[in-house]
Amino acid sequence: PTIRGYANFLLYKCQDFENARYYFERIIQLEPSDEAHISLAEIYRIHLKDAVKSKLHYDAVFKNDPQIPELYCDYATLLDKGFGDKEGAKENFEKAITLSQKNPNHKIFYEYAIFLEDAYKDYKNANLYYEKTFELNPEDDIIHLNYAIFLSNNSGDNRPIGDIIHHLKEAIRINPKNALALYYLSRWISIFKKDLALEYYEKAIKIDNKLKDLEFEKQLETED
Repeated sequence: PTIRGYANFLLYKCQDFENARYYFERIIQLEPSDEAHISLAEIYRIHLKDAVKSKLHYDAVFKNDPQIPELYCDYATLLDKGFGDKEGAKENFEKAITLSQKNPNHKIFYEYAIFLEDAYKDYKNANLYYEKTFELNPEDDIIHLNYAIFLSNNSGDNRPIGDIIHHLKEAIRINPKNALALYYLSRWISIFKKDLALEYYEKAIKIDNKLKDLEFEKQLETED
């Protein structure tokens, strides 16, 4: 196999990030390429947790002005999480969205929604980008779960219980083994139906026993 093929094999099949890093670095020494720089940026950002080296490889790619929306989205996440550069992150998220107008990517909208919520507490626009995410991909259980949590945390005293329950149920429909969605649904359903809440709770802890909540169990066993 070629060095590039072997490096990709180590990265994606073996999850051997240190050796994959070595071979991608060798590729750059022999024949610099944006593809190798992007792979190294990903390895350092996600797996080796080295924000500085990750940024060096992103910057090498950006010299060629690539029109790859997902690249700017990932770089925005690096700037936010790795360097605390909210303004730089916002600028790159917006560039990613602009570049993806002809072929929108739900991942970019989703990541931007999370960023707006966490970095700016901009719940109105975060909600807007969650809605855009669902327009493109309504079949991701993790996004439904996180949106339900978003609604739970950021709606004040007017939390839309019906919407929260709807999105938790959607998460479970898509992935019946989503233990966290089952657990949160049991908490919300317990307001109305403790027997049904207990059913969801038992399913949740059967999948993930770390969710076991003795105090909540006592609440469910208490007669109304």
